[in-house]
Amino acid sequence: MKTLQLIKEKMVEVLKHAYTDVDYSLSWDKVDQHYKKTMELCDEMEALAKSIPTFIGRIVSFPVADGSAYYVVDKISKKTVHVTWIPYLDNYYDDRLEQGGNLDREWTEQKITGMDELKKLFSSRK
Repeated sequence: MKTLQLIKEKMVEVLKHAYTDVDYSLSWDKVDQHYKKTMELCDEMEALAKSIPTFIGRIVSFPVADGSAYYVVDKISKKTVHVTWIPYLDNYYDDRLEQGGNLDREWTEQKITGMDELKKLFSSRK
């Protein structure tokens, strides 16, 4: 249970950082630092979630235009998961979920597991 609490604390940190407005008039380096920090925090959160293992704190993404919309699983029930939007890069969001909503649990778990398997496959080719 202690790790689950750490995941929830990291989730708050991720969302707080991601929702911080980025001043696009700054140099690209400063904007890029903000996005890299957001991804670093997400990676830390996902590593914690994988260590239990749990789907709480895991990232699920959806293709949008020329990018992706990112969401974090923040609640799990018997048949659904609740996700919250993570504003990242172009701040794309899924039209059905907007800033958050419920998804089918089995579908979401399969999507996340599939992404994990793809990452393993392509990381082993280095």
